[in-house]
Amino acid sequence: MLILLLCSTYIKLVKAKQVGYIESVGSAIALLQSKGMWLSDGFIRQALRLSGELP
Repeated sequence: MLILLLCSTYIKLVKAKQVGYIESVGSAIALLQSKGMWLSDGFIRQALRLSGELP
């Protein structure tokens, strides 16, 4: 169940940037973390790569 939640979050963040709902996946991740959501470094790197924010 946790993996499904993380995949859903990952996909939604990247899609939100693609359609212009958010400017930065990195900023959205930082906000989620500030609210107590734990995300692994690997998850963060993959989301940033897919969104084009990390080479």
